[in-house]
Amino acid sequence: METWNQTYIIAAVIVVVIGVIVKLLLSRQKQIRDFRREKREMLMRGISGIPAPELIPLALTELGKGDTLLEDPPITQAVINILVRGGQAQSAASFMTKAGTRYSQQPWFMDLEIDLLVAKRAADEKVFQRLQDACRRCPDRLDWKKRVLELAIALNSMTPTVLTLIATFYKESNDNRSLAYLAESYDKKKMFNNVSLPYFQKISEIEPNKARWLYALARCRQNADDPEGAQKALEQLLQIDSGYPGTHELKQLLYNKKNPSPEKPPEVDPPAAAAKVGAAIESREGVSLPPRYRDVTELGRGGMGVVYKAFDDILQRIVAIKALQSDVASQQPDLRERFLSESRILASLDHPSMPKVFDLSVKPPYYLAFEFIEGETLREVIERGNQKGGTDLHAMLAIARDLASGLHYAAERGVLHRDIKPDNILVDGKGKAKLVDFGLAQVEGKMKMTQTGVILGTPWYLAPERLRGEPATIASEIYAFGVTLYEMLTCHRPFQGEDISVIMVQEPTPLRQFRAEIDRSLEVMVLDSLNKNPANRPASFSELETELGRMLAK
Repeated sequence: METWNQTYIIAAVIVVVIGVIVKLLLSRQKQIRDFRREKREMLMRGISGIPAPELIPLALTELGKGDTLLEDPPITQAVINILVRGGQAQSAASFMTKAGTRYSQQPWFMDLEIDLLVAKRAADEKVFQRLQDACRRCPDRLDWKKRVLELAIALNSMTPTVLTLIATFYKESNDNRSLAYLAESYDKKKMFNNVSLPYFQKISEIEPNKARWLYALARCRQNADDPEGAQKALEQLLQIDSGYPGTHELKQLLYNKKNPSPEKPPEVDPPAAAAKVGAAIESREGVSLPPRYRDVTELGRGGMGVVYKAFDDILQRIVAIKALQSDVASQQPDLRERFLSESRILASLDHPSMPKVFDLSVKPPYYLAFEFIEGETLREVIERGNQKGGTDLHAMLAIARDLASGLHYAAERGVLHRDIKPDNILVDGKGKAKLVDFGLAQVEGKMKMTQTGVILGTPWYLAPERLRGEPATIASEIYAFGVTLYEMLTCHRPFQGEDISVIMVQEPTPLRQFRAEIDRSLEVMVLDSLNKNPANRPASFSELETELGRMLAK
């Protein structure tokens, strides 16, 4: 009996001890579970937002679990996010390489890859493109759009995609840097419309003494058929800088719109030098050309005037003279104004790709004396190349680059040629080209119509938007340049048919179908210039000049 009692006591003690041990183990397990839950909750707070600094050591500790950590997708996401946003880019990048084998197609992982690029401030064209794609995928990420803005400024990118992203960033953040970049970009592109109007309006309020913004604002309002708003902006501009390029032409345009048939419209003050020349010629009434010009021979006639070749006794050189016929000057005031516009525009430009002006008259008799170019038209060069099996690609690229430089120079001064085509480009014996016939050019973007309502310009070189009656812009100039370059390289028009309506529906034939040796990047550049959507064309002639220069250097 006593033995039994001892056994019972021992057994009872053992049971109690086991119970205590089990209780302790259960309590420990509960503590571990609570700790893990608390740690998990802490880590999960790092999935969104900027994580607290104390989470970084915890995340680095979790990295030590290696493959075990990868078995838990939410914690993997949290750890990477904490490291990326906590400045541990190197650790994050190393772990993401391993995690990518399992999670690379997960949306959260792709977002973290972009976060890492932003954190590392990676900055090349490929990164820039990835950021743009990511912003379109996640339009609510303002931090990404801010980085797009920074890279756009660094890379001087003005593509439609970039400008759209920056516009949404500005709308959501009211960031003045993005406003300034949008205004700068639209001004460089000479896009004065309802899209750019809000930005010019806002920046002109922030920088009220900057003539550039007031001119752009006036142009936008003019194109939006708001003459009162345009006049108000113009008056502010005149107070700040009455000599800003294009100001007087815009003033004249607004006056003409307000007074469709004025008996005596106000004259735009000509440059001082031009006024002196005009006064000198006026004193010799009855003389077609001043006596300084001798050995005058006619080179050709057009609907507006006559072109002569003459020797200038004062400059001791041969010059070309474009004179307006007296009956045209008196009976067709619209052609007279167009002739005077061309004279003033050419006199204001000084670029190797444009003929130098030596003399002009803005009063009867009207004439313009400029550099005589011994050579042929680019049209003749193309036709001769077609007969020989193709033009010289290197020579064509050199001409195109020089023309792009000249058109960029003109655009910076607010001048749009509006009739770019091979017939209006002269090539001298050294292969240097000059852009001539600025008769349709304007120092403003408002479309002009002839008396019969026909859009000015040569139809096959008009962009689709101009055929619809929209005003000329840098984008439409680039389109005409693209058509010209297409012909220079292939000796063919980009669109085939007898009716210009094919421009609206046809896509241009790839250049390499005509000439396989044309570089793929060159083909892409030309076809981009011919895009039917003006927003998808190259942003500026400067961009084209740079690209053509790069191709010439190959």
